[in-house]
Amino acid sequence: MALRRGTISPMSEPWDVVSWSGCVHAHGSAENIPAHIAAWRDGGPRQRLDSGDYLREANFAFGIWPATAPTATALAVLLESGGLDEEQAQLPLLFIDRIAHLCDLGSEAEALRERCGQHAGDIAAWVTAYGAGDQDVRESMRSDESEALRLVHESSRLACFDVIPRLVTAVLPHLDDERIRRRGWLAATLAALARHPLVEVHRPLLSERVEKMAQAQTDPHELATALLALGDLGGTPRAWLEHPHIGVRWSAALATSLAADGVAKRLREELVRSPSAYFASFGPGMAAPGQFMAPPYGRGFGEMLLERARACSTP
Repeated sequence: MALRRGTISPMSEPWDVVSWSGCVHAHGSAENIPAHIAAWRDGGPRQRLDSGDYLREANFAFGIWPATAPTATALAVLLESGGLDEEQAQLPLLFIDRIAHLCDLGSEAEALRERCGQHAGDIAAWVTAYGAGDQDVRESMRSDESEALRLVHESSRLACFDVIPRLVTAVLPHLDDERIRRRGWLAATLAALARHPLVEVHRPLLSERVEKMAQAQTDPHELATALLALGDLGGTPRAWLEHPHIGVRWSAALATSLAADGVAKRLREELVRSPSAYFASFGPGMAAPGQFMAPPYGRGFGEMLLERARACSTP
């Protein structure tokens, strides 16, 4: 895959290249982000937990922030370094997953880039005031629903959108890492990242990687999530249309590449008649496959499932 991997010198940290004093997150100035990343990476269990929670909340509470893209990039570099344990790897992967779904701008990106460029002064002034304000000031600025606040969140989403190709290179090796839990969810993240215009060209390769990973899956829930991702990448999960688990068969049938396949069409017809049976097939208390759990939230599982089924309809 012709995407460059980032490197840092042995004496530097991945956050050293960022001017954090000019960034803000939900809680104010982002100057404390390097210390929290270091504590999360190097500290004891309590420090790891507290700093990990802080990084998540600071970067995603109330929206996307100017600090979110550089924080995600620094975490991605640490993920690539291979020095994180299984538990630690979950935080960078969570950041990347949220960016994949919340910053999927597609064709809107260039218009948004132009708009943010026209209002760069307003954005900078809001960020400066927010970073310098106390808690009361920040709460007031967050709640005023001003145009400047919307521009700050939109420009931050755009910054995250721009680093998506870099994040793909961090995620890809972990599809084959058996230490990583929920690799089906990771495949779903990768499929969402692949909607980026600069990553689309790599979809055939990504599809091959996800299919190889799916072949090694034995858990029906994980396999169903991986097969939905394979379909989203343009792959053809025909081999799973006869799988013994009905949820796996239905997931394979939702690939648009199988729109005209007779067996897949019959499975989709079953699915449309009883969408709830799909989610029930994974057992009581089991969450829906990852694609249905991703942000933004608010839509019903059944509605999302039927939308996927209709996308496979042939004229």
